[in-house]
Amino acid sequence: MPGTTYELAITNQSDQELDFCLYQDNPNISNSKVMSTAWLKKTLAPTSQGKFTWTVDWSFMWDETGTPAPGVSFEVGQTWPADPSASNTWSTPTVGGDQVNLTYNASNDTYTFETGKGQHNPPPQDGILYIYQQNPIPPGQASIGLGMSGKPVYALQAEPNLHANFDATPVYYITAGTYTEGIVLDVTQITEKAEVQFPTNVFSMTATLTSTNIWSVA
Repeated sequence: MPGTTYELAITNQSDQELDFCLYQDNPNISNSKVMSTAWLKKTLAPTSQGKFTWTVDWSFMWDETGTPAPGVSFEVGQTWPADPSASNTWSTPTVGGDQVNLTYNASNDTYTFETGKGQHNPPPQDGILYIYQQNPIPPGQASIGLGMSGKPVYALQAEPNLHANFDATPVYYITAGTYTEGIVLDVTQITEKAEVQFPTNVFSMTATLTSTNIWSVA
């Protein structure tokens, strides 16, 4: 639910100090080039506890670190609010909509988000966030993506004259290992993970990595 605060308590019952990483991976995002990032990270020693707290407030983001690939850090260059419930509405620097333009000024080598004009045909779908990439965005130099609670969640290579759409339904996963917050992940290589599903009207859950390195989520 947009604007709602969630909490995930985490416990490390293993015999190793590990980085606990919360990331998102929505199977309804159809573009296979969209990559997840290490969204939230906390290091826990054996037998210690911690927690992640976040608010479901989406944002549009871009960076200039080139093509997103596993291990590359998404270094945010600009953030604009995004609201998937604001159907067919352009975002501004202070008010979230479901769509935004990314433009590039070649004379001074700068990227920026801009509020668009008019309505798109066909109109955007409910629950989807759109980034329209204008010409002449140079290929291979910038990435676009979505953030939540001010930190990057998804990354995608920026390309001229294309639009990117992201299903804005949170799908959370917890894993542990060696992680740096904000790096791009290859989620196909993460085998020891657990999905964290919040039931309706439940906003606090617990994820425990047991002494046998098995996840327990409740």
